[in-house]
Amino acid sequence: MSSLFRCLALFAALWSLASLALADSPDRRLALEDLMKLEGIGRALPDPSGRWILFERIRPYDSYPDYGFGMYAFRKSGHEIWRLDVRSEAPPERLPGLDPDAHTYLQGLSPDGTILVLIECRDGSTRLVLYDLATGTSFRPDRGPALSRLGIHEPVWISDHDLVYAALPEGAQPPDTSIRMATGRARIALWEAAWRGDTVTAREVRNDLAGQAVAGELVRLDVRSGQVRHLADGLHADLSLSPDGRHLAALAMIRDRRRAERDRARLDAVHHELRLIDLATEHIHAPAPGLDVSPGSLAWAAEGRKLALFAVPEGAPWSRGTHQVLDLGRDRLRPYPHPGLDLVSERERSLLQRPERALLLDAGLAVLARPAADPEAGESHFTYRDIAEANLARPDWYLISPGQPHRNLTEGLEAVSPIPLDAGASHLVVQAGDGIYRIDPSGRQARLTPDGYSDIKVHWPSSMMAAPGILRAAFGTESLIEARTGNTRRVGLIDFSEETPRLQHMFGGLTPDAQALALSAGGDALLMRQDSETGTQLVLITPEGRARTRLSLNMHLEGLDWGEWQSLSYTVPDPARPGRRQIVTSCILMPPGQAPASPPPMILDIYPGARPGCTARTPRLAYPDPHSPYVWAARGYAYARIAAPRDLIRTEAGPITGLPDMVGAARQAILAAGLADPDRLVLHGLSQGAVSALHVAAKTEGFAAVIAQNGWADLMSHYFGPPGIHADLYPDLLGTNMPRYEAEAGSDFAMGQTPFEAAERYVRNSPLLMADEIRIPVLLVHTDMDGFPKSQFDQMYAALARQGNPVRYVWYAGEGHGISSPANIRDLWERLARFTGETVPAPPPAGSAPDRAGGP
Repeated sequence: MSSLFRCLALFAALWSLASLALADSPDRRLALEDLMKLEGIGRALPDPSGRWILFERIRPYDSYPDYGFGMYAFRKSGHEIWRLDVRSEAPPERLPGLDPDAHTYLQGLSPDGTILVLIECRDGSTRLVLYDLATGTSFRPDRGPALSRLGIHEPVWISDHDLVYAALPEGAQPPDTSIRMATGRARIALWEAAWRGDTVTAREVRNDLAGQAVAGELVRLDVRSGQVRHLADGLHADLSLSPDGRHLAALAMIRDRRRAERDRARLDAVHHELRLIDLATEHIHAPAPGLDVSPGSLAWAAEGRKLALFAVPEGAPWSRGTHQVLDLGRDRLRPYPHPGLDLVSERERSLLQRPERALLLDAGLAVLARPAADPEAGESHFTYRDIAEANLARPDWYLISPGQPHRNLTEGLEAVSPIPLDAGASHLVVQAGDGIYRIDPSGRQARLTPDGYSDIKVHWPSSMMAAPGILRAAFGTESLIEARTGNTRRVGLIDFSEETPRLQHMFGGLTPDAQALALSAGGDALLMRQDSETGTQLVLITPEGRARTRLSLNMHLEGLDWGEWQSLSYTVPDPARPGRRQIVTSCILMPPGQAPASPPPMILDIYPGARPGCTARTPRLAYPDPHSPYVWAARGYAYARIAAPRDLIRTEAGPITGLPDMVGAARQAILAAGLADPDRLVLHGLSQGAVSALHVAAKTEGFAAVIAQNGWADLMSHYFGPPGIHADLYPDLLGTNMPRYEAEAGSDFAMGQTPFEAAERYVRNSPLLMADEIRIPVLLVHTDMDGFPKSQFDQMYAALARQGNPVRYVWYAGEGHGISSPANIRDLWERLARFTGETVPAPPPAGSAPDRAGGP
């Protein structure tokens, strides 16, 4: 017995030691393979029957059928269509009858709810899929759809069974989904043809094709018969059905004539002409000859006999534009000037330099604007703006009408949204900071939401390519909203189909980190996505507040130690106001288990225009970002997102010439706070950040190495050069780098001048010609199918090598703007670890005091 007790005592002691060791061991850190297994949830859509909610499930990354989507596969592909039965406890199931080896996306429903429209991408081929929800059968028209991330090619239903869409030429594929695969296959076919010797492989590009339509056509699809009919030649944008269903407005895309002077806010050499199609006769009319119409500006009056648009004479810049109203009965355009007002640009919220879309009421045109700098001058203005430009006057919705004084409709409301929820003949509905308001032309404001609603979030429509905030909901329908009342979050619908809009189907008591996806058609179930430390859950909630988890994803992330974000505020000089300083805040991710006495090495990530927001919450990971800061943190590095507001880094010398001082100030603040080892700081930049990081490396000291990925190095050759090898197949892309530099606002690299006008500015701001000033090890990473051509880093490598500076250069074949292939992602991180391990000094001996004074 005594021997048994001794054995038990020894076992207990060993178990206690083992338990203590387990308790003291650090939590598991993120591994690269954890990223490879990530799943996700995309958009959701209620089935009109009320039984199902359809949703996009993003399969584990390492199980994708291909990694060739667009410019990169992560976050954009891997989608499947699933459905959840809201009336039973059955688990979600894949929607039957679809291709399991395709990436498939929700696009929308027919007006009667019987046909589901999907976009299907397989092996570089993109097609429309019309899916019958009753029978589970599908139809794929031969004509491929044009797609655009700006939402200009969204298809439109003109009846319960007729769909009109912009179709590409036969055999063509939309670049946004297929650019890498299409380019690669075209090159292979031409190379092989040349080697065979039996086919001419010449390609010609010309700039004297003014007036020709961009290739494509407008087609009308009858989903009952599958018949596809030709409506119009050429590619069309901004399809817009009149409220009475009699006319379809569209913008024909026409090639511009050759000219030296052009609008420096334009992205391409195309203008848009208004076309009006009588859907009964299919007669096409061009009611606005000579006018270049802004895509996204078409707005019908409620009765369907008037159409508003924003336009300029062909060849004029958008800044000289005015609104026009077309009276279909008189076939006459009438200008609607806005004297004393400056129209708000969509660029302020990261879109294009064009006015926010107006609304056509019976009493006039409602436009989003602010008072002009000199309102007494009586001129109409549209000023190009930067993204999130500071110190602007507040915007409001104004009612304008020719010969009448304008009226501020949202006066007194705070934080007015640029996107209206609804409009009719005698009202508009807008979101403000404290509620949603219905406003009539006299300016009378009626709040539709109860007292105490705050943090209101409207669920704007979106599609496969167009993000929320680009597309508008059909007026007179419903909008899903989220709001906070006290400490409670609520979700519900506002129904605009009735004369007096009302809130309905309200769900309360929702957790802060839950995201509403869709409300069932019957209003009896709300589908939410819940992100937490234990992964991602798909949760169904009843009106009584009962929550049921119906799907759990990414459970392998449970228990990970992600590290901890910290905010670091400090002051920097204001170049626009000598002697003044501004407070900026950078965000620092400290690695898991970091001991304060031993500052870690740090990656300082640089991106022009960055205004990072710091959060301490668990990250929401739904795709394997190959540049994730959490991978750096898991490997023992702190990671800093450096604040670089555009107005503080732009000087008279160039758009990013103030960036070295900004990064130097961040370095001093980081070291003064003891957050990093002063001898182990690494500069890092991706995309626009790559050219910025190289610029900073040439103009500052105190860094051990620099990593530049998928960027460029010479502003002059980049201005003139192609956006990658894709211009071989898509020659219209030639010259599309130019607006980045020619712009006067809205671009991080805006010069406001061409190289013909100021060649020395391009030379003076190019890191390529600063190679002799870079004296730390450099790692250049690029790809051969990026929109920033690999030749830029070919030159940078040659320049650094010529100066004898230590430089490594790796490029990946078949990849676009970033790395998509799992094999290449793994290889990239092995190379990053090898580079930093060999170039960043080892940590100082225990007990030595790090330099926290900041240095130069």
